[in-house]
Parts: sequence; structure tokens; C-alpha cells
Amino acid sequence: MAILTKGKGILQGTFRKWIVCLAIFISGSPTVFSQISESDIKAMFLFNFIKYVEWPQTQGVTGFKIGVVGKSQVFESLQKVIAQKTKDGRKIELVSLSEKEFSSCQLVFISRSAESSGEEWARTYQGSGVLVVSEESTRSGKWAAINLVTIENKIRFEINQSAAKAGGIKISSQLSSLAVSINP
Repeated sequence: MAILTKGKGILQGTFRKWIVCLAIFISGSPTVFSQISESDIKAMFLFNFIKYVEWPQTQGVTGFKIGVVGKSQVFESLQKVIAQKTKDGRKIELVSLSEKEFSSCQLVFISRSAESSGEEWARTYQGSGVLVVSEESTRSGKWAAINLVTIENKIRFEINQSAAKAGGIKISSQLSSLAVSINP
């Protein structure tokens, strides 16, 4: 026990995190992790992406809007994740976008079901300070700033810096360092 209370540095914080993770795995990991769906994980990724992206300053914008294009369980999962959350003191709002509806958003998620219109959506938001994220897209290499992918049964992401720049946003190097691939 003396090891846990000794010192207040990084090692202590890392050790605590390791103990917590170990406790979760020992105390019924199948039930804990079986309750988290793929869409829940993707929603958590989307929510965390907003912490590592720099948007242009906009006057008079009172909320932070996330738009979802196409049918996806990620929409329901995002509703749970963003409930009562804020971004820079602004309330986060979730909207469903249809092909005929354009809404000013800061993040637009193109679901797998809407991949065929993804490039068109990306063009619509080009230069508007919008982060465009695709889901498991095989064609998003040129138009999505971030593409969620599944590798070895784990959700990961790819970053396209030129698409981010075209969208008018800047992705932090911290987020880039976690990506499985980065296209300049």
C-alpha cells in the first residue's frame, strides 16, 4: 500500500489507471464490455474527436452541432454520449441530415449507408470549418478528414490532412499520433 500513496507524479497516475483496468478485467469483463456496442464506441470516438480539432472562430454561434447523414445506430449512441455535454461552453446538439437538408454543423458524420453521397456532402461543407467523418468508407480517402475503420475487430481511424484543410479545420498532432494512417 505504501507504493500507492508514495509520490504524486505521473507514475502514480499511471499505476492507478493500470489498477483500475485490471480490476475491470478481473471483475466480470465479459458483462462490462458486452454492453458496449460498436455504435457506442464510434459515438465515443466522434465525441472525443471534437476535443482535438481546431475550428475557425465564428461569431454569434451559440451551439456546437453534430450532423449525421444516413441511417446509423451511431445516431442513438451519440444521443447518449452528448447528453448534457458542452464544447467550449456551448451546448452540443445532434441533428439528422437528409440529402435535401443542409444545416450548419461543426462535425458531419457520413454513415456507411450514405457513403455514395459522401463526396457530395464533403463538397457542400468545404471551407466551412466542418470536420467530415466517414464510417468504414472505402472511397473516403480524398473527401473525409477522418475515416473510422475496423482493424482486427477494433475500431480505429485514418486521417486525411488535406481533406481537413479543405474543410477549414486543423487536426491536432495528438490526435494524428493515434491514427492508423495519415494522408498528407
